[in-house]
Amino acid sequence: MKKYLLSFAVMMTGTALLTGCLNDDNDGPSSWTGYVSKGAYVICGGNQGSAISSSMTYIDYQKESAEQNFFTRVNWRELGSTANDAIVYGSKMYVVVSGENTIEVIDPKTGFARPDNINLVDLLGEKGANPRHIAAGNGMIYVSTYGGSSSDYDENWNQVTSGNGYVVAIDTASLAIKNTYTAGSYPEGLYVTEKNLYVANSDYSAGKRASISVIDLNSGSATEKKHDNIRNPQDVVVLADGRYFFLDWGQYDSNWNQVNAGVYLVDGDNVSKVIENATMWVPISFSNGYTYASYIYTVNAPYGSSSVTYDRYDLSTNSRTQFTTDGVFSPSAIGVDPLSGYVFIASYKQNPDTGKADYSANGYVKVYDTYGKVWKEFECGVGPNAFAFNVGIETVTLQ
Repeated sequence: MKKYLLSFAVMMTGTALLTGCLNDDNDGPSSWTGYVSKGAYVICGGNQGSAISSSMTYIDYQKESAEQNFFTRVNWRELGSTANDAIVYGSKMYVVVSGENTIEVIDPKTGFARPDNINLVDLLGEKGANPRHIAAGNGMIYVSTYGGSSSDYDENWNQVTSGNGYVVAIDTASLAIKNTYTAGSYPEGLYVTEKNLYVANSDYSAGKRASISVIDLNSGSATEKKHDNIRNPQDVVVLADGRYFFLDWGQYDSNWNQVNAGVYLVDGDNVSKVIENATMWVPISFSNGYTYASYIYTVNAPYGSSSVTYDRYDLSTNSRTQFTTDGVFSPSAIGVDPLSGYVFIASYKQNPDTGKADYSANGYVKVYDTYGKVWKEFECGVGPNAFAFNVGIETVTLQ
């Protein structure tokens, strides 16, 4: 569930998008240069318990087709156990493979990966264990790791966590580790600004040590934001004025129903829920050359409930509308193409024998236009859990 809020809009300022004529001379060929979105990568985590490796499905917009096991075909090797997140930044795509403790560095245009991936445990020991999520900025990628976080139960079967996780900063030019920052308990999603790093520390749903870390990138010093409304944060995104939103999975009641999940806003000392009932999200600012908008798309698929809802929260009007009524069986990820604004929702298939989600079968992706209508549906690999979009600058000569 990648975050493009504000940062992508800044990058696009003054740039031709999709089409932008730069040479309109009738006596010769015309050309345009701009950002082009060619396709989407679906990161599929596989199923570790069933010994199913992670995989990557590539959706080609022009061909309107999806190729499964794309990474394996191109690189002649498997992606590994439990790919968990991915991002395209600059000329490279980075895939976090949690079960292997690695970061794959891939050319998003071709799918070719470097033969020597970045193994964080080999480089950092325990601090690099269990990488989770990734963000980018300042010429770096930043990867959260569980590190030394651990969870156990006391004599009364109350969950108790200890230790802390880390964020690893990797230079995108040299691919060398430049810094390691201390985060909180079981860190998940993160967001980077010019000066600070924001980290959602989930505390592995224990609820006692959950927080949002705000880390000074220069000094490495960190402050932890704690509040009764910060229970199980999973991701965070920062606004230009310093306020920030975070997605929280809430907690479970005595009947194991998921409650208090939603999107919260931190404004100084105040932490308030702004979107009720949300278990997945993607904050996005996009432009397709004609439309510019900033939204938070949410999916609510709480544990213990068969009801699923899809909504879009407009940041300019602070209004929430239902995005689509054409749902999917068991949603597992949501993404938005930062140019077209098309919405991608991945899902598990229904097991015909049990009627429940089949975690060992291939999943599928539904692609919706900005009006919430289905454009296409594609099959993907097992356990789809993240998207990365093949967006880059291209110059095209028109005869």
